[in-house]
Amino acid sequence: MGIRQGLVGITGSKYRPLDNRFQIREALESLSKAIGGVKTPYDKALLTLLGVSYIQPFEDGNKRTARLAANAVLLTHDCAPLSYRSVSLERYREASLTFHEINAIGPFRKIFVEQYLFAAENYALDA
Repeated sequence: MGIRQGLVGITGSKYRPLDNRFQIREALESLSKAIGGVKTPYDKALLTLLGVSYIQPFEDGNKRTARLAANAVLLTHDCAPLSYRSVSLERYREASLTFHEINAIGPFRKIFVEQYLFAAENYALDA
């Protein structure tokens, strides 16, 4: 698929992601460096999740890609993946919009922690 070349929007949000593929590529490179500088796998995964969702590098599937990438980070560090099964769509959407609109990560961090605790209790990882 590759990096998008046009405009995208987030339903219900006034936030407009970058619209220049060169700036998008730079933002992804900066995100990658930032993730590499973070110590815990949980912080790396949360940064991956929010960063990819914020940059919106693809025409479609950005939030799904962000969740998959964050789970890849967790699995790489022998941590349970997150499914977001026990959080309502409304609450997830509200936390995402809060992040996109005012760059406040608190509501989404709370969901992330709750979902990690849910995953750790419900998903077995083979060592």
